[in-house]
Amino acid sequence: RLRFEPGPDPGPASENGTARRVLERLSLNDRELLRLAMWEELTPAELAVALDITENAVYIRLHRARQRFAALFEQELGGPR
Repeated sequence: RLRFEPGPDPGPASENGTARRVLERLSLNDRELLRLAMWEELTPAELAVALDITENAVYIRLHRARQRFAALFEQELGGPR
């Protein structure tokens, strides 16, 4: 899970700054889904209602958004950690 709150960018050297930059590189749909899931801590059922999709679609989209985030995060840090 992401462990930071939105706010001023703490700088390029921190993981929070990296996470913020990676989030901005994701599609609007991925950003919305991850923010609702991580910061708002909505359950899959709540996400399904909020996004007007099935709960199964939530699981699929969330899985894919997390994969894209992880890949971009590794890329931002210069490779696998």
